[in-house]
Amino acid sequence: MKNKILLLIVLFSCFNSYVFSQTKATGREVMIQGFHWTTDVSATKWYEVIKSNSSILQAAGFDAIWLPPPSKSTGGMGYIPTVWYDLNNAQGTQAQLVSLITDLHSKNIKVIADIVINHRGGALGWYDFSTPSWNTPTETWSICNNSNISSSGQKGTGNADYDPVAAGLKSAGESGSFSAARDLDHSNALVREGIKTWMNWLKTDIGFDGWRYDFVHGYDGKYIKEYNDATNPYFSVGELLEGNRDRIVKWIDYTKAGTATASSTAFDFATKSALQNAFNDNNLSYLKDGSGKASGLIGIWPSNAVTMLDNHDTGPSPYGQDLWTFPGAQVLKGYAYLLTHPGTPMVWWPHYFNWGIKTEIDAMIRIRKDNQLSSTSALNIVAATNNLYAAIIDDKVAMKLGTDSWTPTGTGWILKLSGTGFAIWDKLSAVDVPSLTVVDAGGTYNTGTTVNAVLTANLSTSTIYYTKDGTEPTTASASAVGSKSLTITTNTTLKAFVKNTANVSSAVKTETYTFSTAPAFTVYFKKPSTWSSTVKIYYWGTTGTATAVTWPGVAMTQDCGDWYSFTFPSTVSASNLIFNDGTLKTADLTATAGIKYYDAGWLSAEPVGRCPISPNLTIAPTGGSFTTGNTVNVVLTANVNTSTIYYTTDGTEPTTASSSAVGTKSLAITANTTLKAFVKNVTNVSSAVKTEVYSFSSAPDLTIASAGGSFTTGNTVNVVLTANVNTSTIYYTTDGTEPTTASSSAIGTKSLAITANTTLKAFVKNVTNVSSAVKTEVYSFSSTPDLSISPAGGIFAIGNTVNVILTANVNTSTIYYTTDGTEPTTASSSAVGTKSLAITANTTLKAFVKNVTNVSSAVKTEVYSFSSTPDLSISPAGGIFAIGNTVNVILTANV
Repeated sequence: MKNKILLLIVLFSCFNSYVFSQTKATGREVMIQGFHWTTDVSATKWYEVIKSNSSILQAAGFDAIWLPPPSKSTGGMGYIPTVWYDLNNAQGTQAQLVSLITDLHSKNIKVIADIVINHRGGALGWYDFSTPSWNTPTETWSICNNSNISSSGQKGTGNADYDPVAAGLKSAGESGSFSAARDLDHSNALVREGIKTWMNWLKTDIGFDGWRYDFVHGYDGKYIKEYNDATNPYFSVGELLEGNRDRIVKWIDYTKAGTATASSTAFDFATKSALQNAFNDNNLSYLKDGSGKASGLIGIWPSNAVTMLDNHDTGPSPYGQDLWTFPGAQVLKGYAYLLTHPGTPMVWWPHYFNWGIKTEIDAMIRIRKDNQLSSTSALNIVAATNNLYAAIIDDKVAMKLGTDSWTPTGTGWILKLSGTGFAIWDKLSAVDVPSLTVVDAGGTYNTGTTVNAVLTANLSTSTIYYTKDGTEPTTASASAVGSKSLTITTNTTLKAFVKNTANVSSAVKTETYTFSTAPAFTVYFKKPSTWSSTVKIYYWGTTGTATAVTWPGVAMTQDCGDWYSFTFPSTVSASNLIFNDGTLKTADLTATAGIKYYDAGWLSAEPVGRCPISPNLTIAPTGGSFTTGNTVNVVLTANVNTSTIYYTTDGTEPTTASSSAVGTKSLAITANTTLKAFVKNVTNVSSAVKTEVYSFSSAPDLTIASAGGSFTTGNTVNVVLTANVNTSTIYYTTDGTEPTTASSSAIGTKSLAITANTTLKAFVKNVTNVSSAVKTEVYSFSSTPDLSISPAGGIFAIGNTVNVILTANVNTSTIYYTTDGTEPTTASSSAVGTKSLAITANTTLKAFVKNVTNVSSAVKTEVYSFSSTPDLSISPAGGIFAIGNTVNVILTANV
C-alpha cells in the first residue's frame, strides 16, 4: 500500500456488550463506529455529540461503540499519537471522554478504544516521545532500524520492522512501515511492557472495555495475544485492510501465538469486497463461493468476522477519504445483508444518522435481536444468480436481494421489511418501530397566528409523551394515545416521543415554533445590467424610527436573479430612498409601507415571473393499502395552476405524450395502480417524476368450523379457522381473552383439537395490516347424564316407610320424576343433583336426568309394593279333651 494511503488508513471496531463486569462478547452483538473522518472539526466537541445521541443508540439496540484514538496526536483524528497519557484531543477533553464512557455504560453500551501502537509521533520533533519516552530522543532502541527518524534518512536502532509480505498478509511492494511516523519495535520487551501498562490504564482508569487494533500488518500478530492476555478485553478486533479472506484468516491464525485459540476477531473486508463487486457488476452470484458458502470471511470463520460496509477510510467525502467507497445507492441493501447474516455487524455513524435510513436500520437490528441471530448463525444460501440472492438464517430469518421475485417456502414466514431490491422475513409477530409525525412542523410564524400542531403515532395504540417548554419528555410528561392536537400561539419548543404497547420508544422529536411580527415595509429593486453586484439602499427622512445610515447606505439582499430586497423596521411607514451600487444610482425616490417593486420605475404589482417557481406536484392522498371495493379519489395538483400535469396509471414513465391536465387532475382508483406523474410549467421546465402505488386487497374475514356448542366429555371437536385470503394471518386465543398480534397465530388456516370447555376468540389481519372483527365460539363439555335410585323397588310391609334417594351423576344436572307411573317430562317434579322421597304405599317411580348441556338420560323405573305382615290364627286353641271326642281345629291366615 502506498505510504500516502497508509497515512490515512484508520480503523473501526466492532464490539459487543451486555453487562459491565468483565464478561466477553457473546456473538449476538450489533455495534456502531462512533465517528467519521471529519469529527475532529465538529462545532460541538465530538464526545458531546455522541453523548447527546446515546439514548438513541440505546433505543436502537447497539451493544458497543468504537471511539476514535484517545491520545493527543499529530493531526486531528488521532492516528499519529504523540503523548499516550494525554487524552485531551480534537474530539474533546479527558473529562468529557470519561463522562461519555460513564453515560454509555449506564445505557449498557460497551466502549472500544482505537489502539494505535504500530507507530508514534514525537511531541515536538521526529522522535521525542512522551509518556512513555523510552529514553528518546537520546536513545532510539524503541524504533525499528528501517524507520526514518530524520529528513536525512537516519534510522532507529531497534530491530527490523515486521514484513507483512513475507508473512503472507500483503502483496509484493507493500510493507509494514508507516512513513509519516516512527515504527515501534514490538519485538522489544520494554516496548511491549509500555504498551500493556498504557492499555491497562485505559481500561482501569478511563473505563474502556475493549480494543480495536489499527494497522495490524505493521507488527507480528502473535503480540495481539500478549496484549489481550494482559488486559482481558471484552472484545478485540484487528484491521487488516485486505479483500482476500485467506490473508485475513492467516492474520487471525497468527494471533493464536502457538495456541489453539485465536485471540482476536478481524474486520471482514472480504465481505465488503464481495458485496461491492456484486452491486457494481449487477451480479449477485458473487455472494456465494464454489462450496456454496458466503464469499467473505463469514463463509469460513464467521465467529471471528466483523462485517461492515464503509468506515472513515473507505467512505465517501466528507465522512470518509474515498479510498474504497461502497456504492451509495446500495447501502440499505448492504445492511439488509450484514444485519441478517453471520459475523458481528458494525454500522457506520454517517450511514445511521446522515443517510436517511435510520428507521430501516433500526427495524433490521430489531429483527436480528428478536430472532437471536449471532455471529455463528447457520447460513443457507438458497439462490445466488445475477439478479437474485436469497438466504435463510437459522431457519428463523429469510432475506433476498435483487430484482427477481422470491419468497421463502414453508409456513409461518411474515414479511417484516422490504424496499427497492431487498426484503426480509421472519416467523415472529410483526415488529413495530415506533415513530412520530408532527404537522404543522416548527418554523417561523407571524405574531398573532395560531398553529394547530397535530402529533400522530404510527400506531393508534401507542402513547405520545410531550413537553412544550423545551425539557426532555418522560413517561411522566403530558400524554395522549394515538394522536394529540396542540394549539400554539407563542414561542414554543415542542419535544415528543412515542412508546408502543411493547414498551419500545421512538427517539425524541423536537419542533421549534418562533413567532415574530411580519415585515410591513419591503422594497424590491431590479438591478440594471450595467450596475455592479453590490447593490445598496440609502434612505433618509423616515416616518418612524430607523437606524441612521451614511452614503452609499446599506447592502440589499439578493432575492432572485437581478432582484434585490430590503426590509425596513416595522416602526417605519414611509421613507425617502436611493438605490445605488456605490457609483451609479437612481433618482431620489419615495415609498410608503407595503411591498413595493421598482424596475426603472415603481410598479403597481409584482411582475409576472419575477422569481420563477420551480414546477412541483402534489398527489393526495398518497399511495398505500386499501380494501377491494373502495374507491380512492386521488387529486394531482401543480404548484402553479397554469402548469400541465402529465401522468400514467400503468407504472410506465410519463412523457408529454401521456395523459395530461392543466393545473389539477382527479382520478378515481379502484384497483392496483402505479401512478407516475410530473409537471411542466409554461417555460417548459419539468419537475421530477413522482410515483405513488395504490394496492387493493379483500377485506379480511374469518370462518370457524365447527361452531361452538355443547359436547360430551371424552369427545374431540376438530375446529378449523380459515382466513378468506390465504396470505392473511389468523390471531387467536383459547382462554377467552381478546386476541392481539402478540397472540398465537397462523397464516391462512389453523386446525385446533378441542376436548375441554373452551372460549375461542380469533381475528384475521391481511398483508395490508387491515384486521377483521373478533369472532367468538364457546365449546362446552359435560359427562353423559345418568341417574341412580336407592333402594331399588320391591315388596315392603304395609306400615313401613321406604326412603328412596335419586342421585344424578353430575350434581349440576336436573332430575325429573313421577310417582304415579306416568312418563316424566321437563314439566314434571324436579330437583337438582339429588332428591329424597318417602314412599309408604304402592308406587311406580319413573325418573330421568338432564345435564346443563341439555342432554337427557334414559328414564329409569322402580316399583314399590306394600302388603300386611302375615299371621295365623288356630281355633280352638290347644288344651285337654276327653278321649273319644273330636276337636275340629281351623287354621286361618290373616290374608
